[in-house]
Amino acid sequence: MKFNEEFVEYLRNFNKINNNMNFVPGKSQTTVIGSPSGVLFFARVTTDVEITSPFAVSNLGNVLSILDELTDPSLEVQEGKLILSDAESKIDITLTKPEFIYHSKKPERYQRPDAGIEVELKWPVFERVRNIASTVKNDHLVFGGDGEKIYFGSNDFTNPTANKSRVNLGETTEIFSAVINKDVLRLHKSDYKVSIDKRGFVYLTNGKVEYFVPVLANHSKFGD
Repeated sequence: MKFNEEFVEYLRNFNKINNNMNFVPGKSQTTVIGSPSGVLFFARVTTDVEITSPFAVSNLGNVLSILDELTDPSLEVQEGKLILSDAESKIDITLTKPEFIYHSKKPERYQRPDAGIEVELKWPVFERVRNIASTVKNDHLVFGGDGEKIYFGSNDFTNPTANKSRVNLGETTEIFSAVINKDVLRLHKSDYKVSIDKRGFVYLTNGKVEYFVPVLANHSKFGD
């Protein structure tokens, strides 16, 4: 197996989300942040890299760091080990069992909503809002609509005196507030098409990677 630079870059971003990962045969790979109450964040990437043998790693960061040290590396799954090698080096990494790490058992259930509130989110806007949220110590990011404008901003709904920010993204007749935990929303550097599902999650895609983020139900609302 070969991992190209684009795929490795997506894995680096996945590593920021979750340091362990279950790889399955095919061209689509997923990662997830979960809790006893359910999924907090789901991500899927589909590229031209095809995994031929399933394997699970408990420390994705270690794998990525070793790949950095190799020239045109190859990967092979063999008897409970992931073998990374190039013309001069060979490294054996002990694999874990999929049941020992948190992963989605049915990733196909996560699909783009058929009828959501659609908007485009440019990367500079995302960075600006996220940086402002960090500066003023806001815990929440918000996709919202006031009946005229649709916006992306930050707030802290646990603090009535919190500083708020917003950047207008377009026009809408909808009135809604889809609130996400700032620390959960970790995106690959890219522009995104966003679909806000009134059933309670936000979907973002750049055509290759997809993110499904449940909103915080106690702070979000759809309609007056």
